[in-house]
Amino acid sequence: MIAAMADAAIVGRRWDRKSVGAALRAQRARRLPMHYAAVRRRSPDLHAAAIRHFATYDDALRALRIDPAAFRARPVWSRREIVRQLIAFERAHGGLRSGQVRTEASALYAAVTRHFHGMTAARRAVRRAGGSGRP
Repeated sequence: MIAAMADAAIVGRRWDRKSVGAALRAQRARRLPMHYAAVRRRSPDLHAAAIRHFATYDDALRALRIDPAAFRARPVWSRREIVRQLIAFERAHGGLRSGQVRTEASALYAAVTRHFHGMTAARRAVRRAGGSGRP
C-alpha cells in the first residue's frame, strides 16, 4: 500500500509530510540512490517538497530514521582531515603539486578547493601541521 501511495504521490503535484515520507520510503525500498543529487535529478518535485516540508533534505531523511551520511555521494571533509590526507599524499608522492593531486586524488583536490580555495592556502595549512608543504 505504501508503494502504491508513494507512486501516486510522485505523479501528483500535491505534497504533504506524509506523502513525501512515503515516496522516499518507496524509493529506498526499490534500492534507488537516495543521496541529495540523485533524488533531485530523478524527482525534482519530491526533492522540493521534502525541503519545503522538512527544511532540509537531510531533515526529511532523519524524520524517516534514515542516516543521511549513509547516502552521501561524496564524503564530508573537515579541514583537519584534508590536511591529514595532504600530508599522507605528500609523503607518498614527494610533494604537493596541484596537477598531481588533481589527477591522482580528485576528491581530495575538490575538498581542498572547497575548503581552502586553492592549493596555496592548503600548503600553508600542511606546513603549520608539520608537513613540508612543498609543491
